[in-house]
Amino acid sequence: MVQRGVKLVVCFSGKRKSGKDYVSGKLLERLRKDYAAQLAGISWSLKDEFAEIEKVDKEELRTDGPFKEVYRKHMVEFGERKRNEDPSYFCRAAMSSLDLSTSIAIITDCRRPSDLAYFGSQGYRRITVRVQAPLEVREQRGFKFTQGIDDSDTECALDEWPHPWDFVIDNVGNSRSLEESLQRLISEIGRFVEKV
Repeated sequence: MVQRGVKLVVCFSGKRKSGKDYVSGKLLERLRKDYAAQLAGISWSLKDEFAEIEKVDKEELRTDGPFKEVYRKHMVEFGERKRNEDPSYFCRAAMSSLDLSTSIAIITDCRRPSDLAYFGSQGYRRITVRVQAPLEVREQRGFKFTQGIDDSDTECALDEWPHPWDFVIDNVGNSRSLEESLQRLISEIGRFVEKV
């Protein structure tokens, strides 16, 4: 069942350091001029719950810095336990975090087929977006392969997703190319949601 006033969910996916948060933030900046749009992250409530249990700073866990990397493996394990009990637990939490007036939910971090299935089966219109960047670009952004993280489902479960992505955005640091990709995405969004 559709929750709140959400008409459309834009589901972002991509590898670590591909720029999912950056690109979804840029999309929000442009949409806010004409639409009631809001960001939400599947991992946000996971980080909040984990921070409460471990008594660490939840705001630091939400950053992209070294603090999060210290706890990443333990957070992944915590999230896996919760998902094994209820695969859509964090998806529901993300949607529950939205303002009542939100018509477009931008989910910054879909990582599994079950995430995309959830947003496609609850009565929402769904647009899937894969953000990608070559390994060398991701390494320039600070990516370092971590066994048990970068070869786990949190990073790999959507690599072979059997459905075509609605949009693929190559985020290689070219602002003109990114702007063109975002404009195409916004045009598609405009087909489904009325401006405010």
